[in-house]
Amino acid sequence: YWITNKDLNWYGYPMKKSLDSFAEKPFDVIFGIFDNSRSPLLAIFAKSNAEIRIGKCKNDQYGVFDILINAKEQTNKAFANAVIEFLTNIRTK
Repeated sequence: YWITNKDLNWYGYPMKKSLDSFAEKPFDVIFGIFDNSRSPLLAIFAKSNAEIRIGKCKNDQYGVFDILINAKEQTNKAFANAVIEFLTNIRTK
């Protein structure tokens, strides 16, 4: 999915129906690998039907995500490694 300024309304929220349909899909886990706290992707994450929404701890939109992960470095690769480490350490009964 591509988002341009033409796809956003006055408030910065996505207007495309395809983006709404993406947010309505029943994902188990969805990852927010973006730094901009004003990103239009936050609107999609807030509307998402995902069971768990995982985001970067740097992001100040705490109410959007269920789990925030802090990486040692502020790169996407470091965040991905922190997510993998977190998910592999989860124990289920």
